[in-house]
Amino acid sequence: MNNFEIRDLLRSLSIKRPIFHSEADFQFSLAWEIKEKFPEADIRLELPFGEQKKEYLDILVTLGNQLIPIELKYKTKKSEIEFNNEKFFLKNHSAYNVNRFNFLKDVERIERFVEVNNSPQGYTVILTDDHMYWNQNDKNILDKEFSVQEGRLIEGTLSWKEGEGIESAKYKNTPIQLRNRYVSKWEDYSEVDNNSFRMVIFATSD
Repeated sequence: MNNFEIRDLLRSLSIKRPIFHSEADFQFSLAWEIKEKFPEADIRLELPFGEQKKEYLDILVTLGNQLIPIELKYKTKKSEIEFNNEKFFLKNHSAYNVNRFNFLKDVERIERFVEVNNSPQGYTVILTDDHMYWNQNDKNILDKEFSVQEGRLIEGTLSWKEGEGIESAKYKNTPIQLRNRYVSKWEDYSEVDNNSFRMVIFATSD
């Protein structure tokens, strides 16, 4: 697979860019890092796919005849941080239930792309400085099946708990169905102004 290792790319990126302004900034920065490491790669951002072209991939890397899809999430606490004379005004992404659902929905999307396109590997990454993602206690919570806390095994059909109060049918009536098994293993990404950024990488293979 042309020695393409998403973990190595993220570790290299963390030295240059330990913090990002937004998810789009994270997306573009990783794409740039990939291009620097693999100049022969063709890289596309926000590429529509599927029969109705209503779904989008954050990043699609083409190396030779191999397609490598990548989905990214960047969830932060509200804060103002200065790094290398640049100010970062991070937003508050505290809708944990919806954010966890959307992350795992990305995993489902990557699985579907990998299956349809015979891709050797696809990746879903969440990067955050909010400990509620890795330390959350999933006991008796309404979105328990979407928990990504440290050490959790994630597989099969994931649904909202009855009576959870989510109004939108986009979420409430949309279970997630995963073909593969994943374990949340949180890894350190960076430390910036006493903010610890950590990440989970889910690798999907056909």
